[in-house]
Amino acid sequence: MSAAPHVDVLAVIQGRFGAVAGLCGAFLIAATTVIERMLVVPNLYDSAIDLLLHISAEIVAGALLWSCLWAGLQLALWAARLLPSEPRARRRIARGICLLLGLAAGFGLFLFVVRPSSRVASLPIPVWLALLSFVGCALSFSAFFLLNLRVPRRAGAVAVVLLGGALWMHLFALHRYLRHYGNLHSLVLVVTTVVAAVACGFLLHGLRAKFRKPLETAVAALLVACCLSLGFATPSFSARSAVLVWGGVAKRVLIAAAWPLLDRDGDGTPAVLWGIDPDDEDRLISALAPRRPPVGRETPLSIPKLSSKRNLVWIVVDTVRLDSFERVLAAGGGKSLQEFAYFAGYRSCSSRTGQVVSQLLGGDRCDRRTVEGLKGSSLLETLKVEGYHTHLVGYFDLPLPFATKEHLQHDDAVVARARELLAEPRTQTQAFVFHLKGGHQPYDGPGASERARYEANIDASFVRVAKILEAVPRDWAVVLLGDHGEEFGEHTSHAHATSLYQEVLRTPLLVRAPGFAAGRHQEALGCPSVPWKTLVAAGILEHEPDLLPFQYAALDIARGEFGYLRDSQLRSLEQNGTKVIWSPGLGIWELYDLKSDPGETRSLAAREPERLRKLAEKLTQLSLECGHLDPARHDD
Repeated sequence: MSAAPHVDVLAVIQGRFGAVAGLCGAFLIAATTVIERMLVVPNLYDSAIDLLLHISAEIVAGALLWSCLWAGLQLALWAARLLPSEPRARRRIARGICLLLGLAAGFGLFLFVVRPSSRVASLPIPVWLALLSFVGCALSFSAFFLLNLRVPRRAGAVAVVLLGGALWMHLFALHRYLRHYGNLHSLVLVVTTVVAAVACGFLLHGLRAKFRKPLETAVAALLVACCLSLGFATPSFSARSAVLVWGGVAKRVLIAAAWPLLDRDGDGTPAVLWGIDPDDEDRLISALAPRRPPVGRETPLSIPKLSSKRNLVWIVVDTVRLDSFERVLAAGGGKSLQEFAYFAGYRSCSSRTGQVVSQLLGGDRCDRRTVEGLKGSSLLETLKVEGYHTHLVGYFDLPLPFATKEHLQHDDAVVARARELLAEPRTQTQAFVFHLKGGHQPYDGPGASERARYEANIDASFVRVAKILEAVPRDWAVVLLGDHGEEFGEHTSHAHATSLYQEVLRTPLLVRAPGFAAGRHQEALGCPSVPWKTLVAAGILEHEPDLLPFQYAALDIARGEFGYLRDSQLRSLEQNGTKVIWSPGLGIWELYDLKSDPGETRSLAAREPERLRKLAEKLTQLSLECGHLDPARHDD
């Protein structure tokens, strides 16, 4: 009995038929992208034209990516003809090439991704090189094995399994890592493209010859139609947002690799896609431009200084959603907080711990007003000048110049150390900062879901806060706040440090000191208000200056951090119940009316251009005055 006929993987992706099979795979991936977006964000598209533009962009991007991969394969096959004809020698040389390619990939990842990252010190350099080289070699040999795979000619079952796996990987990446442009997940997504192309090749290989010509014609016609629609259509905001922000597998890879090459003025935003972006018209309004000195803030404020300084305790609970804190209060878990002034209208200035603390305690401030006779370029420096001994005890080693730092691995250890310090006799005025892990990942509390485990962590955190407050003398000033919130599927995002929506900016702020009336306060506060309130609570100032009429937030992720291959920035401004979010690197603006749409589900950027223009001008001005924060110094 003769052996069953087999088909090589190379046979289904070589030649013109292989190109068609790859494009079919790209079409399927484009369709999954748009369908997933429609299911998760049903209000994303303003019209059917926007939907067609999005799927056209996905198809063209997939065709470009597959064309590059297919051309590279053809070049490799041409080079293989130069190898010796003897099979054993050819295999040895091929394995050697795979090894060299894998080592080169590992060293390249280290040089261009890991080395610029703030996380490079987490492992010794030899360990990084060994680990990345192993990963590179594993991928290289896997590709070699795949290209030499032989399957039965009737390989429909194999094709279905491969295609199902590829589409599942794509959907997972779409749903879990929406805003991670240029992330190392792009490598997984390239694999997705290749596997989908091979699967389509197996499915189409069994077609009779008379069907192949019409198939090629249909594929070519669809591709031409998509190119024409992108070239002649005028997209609305929702289409632009869908294409750039809610992109799929191919665009993620292309954005990471080719986006900087299309940038006209070097500010991170290409101008060739659908005309000049707003920040390409004027270099000065780009948030990525060099910092300009603030305007009109040279005159010091006349606020009387006091001499009755109080000892100060700051308690920072990491990753606290405001609704989770409200639940703790409603359940009676906040008895120790009844004497506090609770500022329910507070919004944080980032969804990253380091950026928040640098705005609150450090020099990266939006409010550069000064007070006559008050020295110090930041709250931390001001406290030092006023004679305070600054002491940090925390789960994270915050990158600020405290006089004393203690980095402890568990919140219980932080609480125990805090109670010890508060009980010690002292001769110098103290300013303690106690930082708790709180609700930060990983969620190690009990519960059947991520959200339940997170809520259990929050409950435990405020029990620990109560233990600290028990040890704080009654004549001390206390500031208690969350650094940022957490996402659980809102806007299809999870955790934090990926967006600037309300779920990550709304977090509690409470103060206990003479002059602060206990109970709920509803005025809108941003990070610039916190240092002033701290100085008043500590007895250094008689009162705080007028509130700034806005709440500004920034999110920066540097090249090489968290696997990013390119920088990522977001800016937001909330004023009078309206909020604008800006992605400088992509030229995307979002506008929300928080009174009618508190969940930020319907962007009004296209419908209300004049309203957007006014807030956009203010946001670009603040981006320049507040400066481009250095994300390399910040934890998440």
